[in-house]
Amino acid sequence: MENRPNFCAQCGAQLDDADSFCVRCGKEIGSAPSATAAPAYVQQVSSKRSTTLWVIFFLGLLWGVNATYSGIDIILNAKDILDLVDISVFEDAGIDPQMLVDMMTAIGAIILISGILALITAVLVFMRKFHTIALICCIISSILALIALVGIIGLIVAYFLNKSKNEFTPTKV
Repeated sequence: MENRPNFCAQCGAQLDDADSFCVRCGKEIGSAPSATAAPAYVQQVSSKRSTTLWVIFFLGLLWGVNATYSGIDIILNAKDILDLVDISVFEDAGIDPQMLVDMMTAIGAIILISGILALITAVLVFMRKFHTIALICCIISSILALIALVGIIGLIVAYFLNKSKNEFTPTKV
């Protein structure tokens, strides 16, 4: 039986017997003997990052579902929402009521797109694949979410997503 390392010498990821390359960093697995357990600091970092990714996943899922639902609701009910507000102030300023409906619909569309991008981020984080795409979707979703004043949280999530890059499966070109 071949003496194979249980952990990647480069990044510390746990390896299966059938692996020829590390699933995390892509390093070729050598046949040199290695310790049977990862160093304690590697296990601690991996655990922390896994928790970080779960938090990112749940925040993305929460915002994604909420924003998608809210965006659709605002788009479909923009006129009814404006009926709840005294728009005479806007009319006195020369703003057409239809323009207000159009602006409300645009806000709903922005929130909807933000939610869809957050859902894409959550799915990619869950799969731990396509880190760059997940990060870009998270950043764009966060910028769009600034309209709903929650984009700052999304930018913080994007920061932690970027720090967790090594938890993603490398994509082969």
